[in-house]
Amino acid sequence: MKKFIHLALFSFIAATTVESADKPAAPAQEIRALMQRVNAWQLAHPRMKADNRNWERGTWYAGVTEAQRATGDDKYLQQALDWGKLHQWQVGTEGSGANKLFCAMTWVECYLLNKDPAMLKPTLDWLATDAPNSPGGAKVWFGHAPAPFD
Repeated sequence: MKKFIHLALFSFIAATTVESADKPAAPAQEIRALMQRVNAWQLAHPRMKADNRNWERGTWYAGVTEAQRATGDDKYLQQALDWGKLHQWQVGTEGSGANKLFCAMTWVECYLLNKDPAMLKPTLDWLATDAPNSPGGAKVWFGHAPAPFD
């Protein structure tokens, strides 16, 4: 459960600032410091295997790329690029077609900043295949095994 909280917290912090009528938004410097602490903690305490490309890690890296977009801090981009290069920009490893695309969200963000077609080629190739968990190969490609309609 903690890993989901950390993933959600990082993504939320990267995409928003907290503001209410009673309390003004936190200064940008405080938000950036919190984002850096959450990211550093996650890197120091990985609950996900370094070599996986599942939906959890894909979700984390969606937050990492959003942190780069929000702050302009290229260390987040480098972190995402390193992960993509490690996995040669391949889609996720899970059986569900939808889960396979969580990693591709990060590849797309990296592509938008670097314009390297190699970052998208494996995803585009997979989308065009007739694999049973690909939109090109199945009527229902986004379900989970064993029941394809989960």
